[in-house]
Amino acid sequence: MINLKIEGLDTLKASFNQGVDNIQEEVKSAMVQSTNMVKIKARDLAPYKTGALQKSIFSKIEDRGFTGIVAQDLSVAWYGYYQEYGTRYMKGTPHMRPAFEQNVAAIEALFEKAVDNVLDKIANS
Repeated sequence: MINLKIEGLDTLKASFNQGVDNIQEEVKSAMVQSTNMVKIKARDLAPYKTGALQKSIFSKIEDRGFTGIVAQDLSVAWYGYYQEYGTRYMKGTPHMRPAFEQNVAAIEALFEKAVDNVLDKIANS
């Protein structure tokens, strides 16, 4: 007969429970940073005439930090969609999509760092 005794299981469980709490903090932080990066880049890339289009670009966080949104408030600049995609009479000046595409690597790095931070906290518990 083989006897197996696992010591420290309670400590391990407590560390994992603490890790779950830390995940939300770290993900929310990464989400806020990434949505702000995209918002700032979109404002930089948006065509400028009156400044309304730049002012219409906003970011918000939902789902307790697990969803980040960067969008245009069409009540501020109703023409934002046409500036992004164009019409049959004019070529668009994309600014929302390129703002995201140009930040993909930085966003991935933020979330990788968030995961690393959580794992480090668990390991050091």
